[in-house]
Amino acid sequence: MKPQKSQLVWTTSDRVGIFALLILIGGLITGVYFAKQSKNSSDFTIDEPAHQNILQIVDSLKNKQNQQKSFKIYPFNPNFITDYKAYSLKMPTEAFDKLQAYRNKGQWINSKADFKKVTGVSDDWMKTYSGYFKFPDWVIEQQQKQIDHQKLAEKELSFDEKKDLNLANIEDLIKIKGVGDYYAKKIIQRRERLNGFRGDVQLKDVYGLSYEVENEIMKYYTVKTSTKNKLIDINTASIIQLQQIPYFDYELARKIFNFIKLREGISSFDELNKIKDFPTYKIPQLKLYLNIQ
Repeated sequence: MKPQKSQLVWTTSDRVGIFALLILIGGLITGVYFAKQSKNSSDFTIDEPAHQNILQIVDSLKNKQNQQKSFKIYPFNPNFITDYKAYSLKMPTEAFDKLQAYRNKGQWINSKADFKKVTGVSDDWMKTYSGYFKFPDWVIEQQQKQIDHQKLAEKELSFDEKKDLNLANIEDLIKIKGVGDYYAKKIIQRRERLNGFRGDVQLKDVYGLSYEVENEIMKYYTVKTSTKNKLIDINTASIIQLQQIPYFDYELARKIFNFIKLREGISSFDELNKIKDFPTYKIPQLKLYLNIQ
């Protein structure tokens, strides 16, 4: 875009008025000249109605010029600045070109900071015009959510300040960054199968839930109200008792029972790694149900 110098646009009536004014002025000058040649030149005066007409025409021309120069600004979305709009806002050509190149890539301006970063306009320009920027409501809501989330992230909550994971519902979990409706439902379903979480580590049971999202959940939630079942001594547990552990089926419970019986007890959960197909990665969860005495 190459802004052009401002030019006044005269209508037909304006041109007629100017022509009439020139004729009138010319006539007055001629009259003054001949009056001075007259003996009664000292008595010469301009007719008052004619004088008022001249003033009215001059004022009309001035108003026309002022109207051309004035430009009323209404709120606008900076993503849709046109050539004419940029010219009207006195936006530098280089800045407008940068904005166009950015938008042609399918990218959007979502804040005043974005606009200044992309276009490189001066602080004075931003101070004058950015107050007229108007973004869609959903953009403003998203920005507010990000601000709220950042405020929460800056403050690490204590155990007492965190909410109980066993009391969280789907709507609560959806509000956490990265969870979404799908994983919120999966977390609730897993909690119900376990008859309530016994520890935060059981979030790992939710297939596909990333480490980052687990940490995000645990920033705001932790298990406070767990079931009051006593831990079972794995060295004295029967096959039936072991089978009741959420992470064991009958076949694995039988293998564990026989393994412990053959060794007359174990002193560490790590010894169970010698059992074929034993889920080593589940040991942290198993400790919520079993102990070694």
